[in-house]
Amino acid sequence: MEQKKKRFTLSTMNAICISGNGAGVGFATYNKVTGEPLESGQISEKNLPPDGQNIISCRPELVSV
Repeated sequence: MEQKKKRFTLSTMNAICISGNGAGVGFATYNKVTGEPLESGQISEKNLPPDGQNIISCRPELVSV
């Protein structure tokens, strides 16, 4: 299975890297300046929407680390 990775900016200092895998979606946040890891985890495939898009909606003002 091909693993897809995407990187998004959360703020001027922090970013998140998201990668799809056979178990669901893994994520890791880090400091963009120092590269220091902040948080990481896994969203289980059973908790992802069934539409095949694997999109989890959220309010942007709530995305912070």
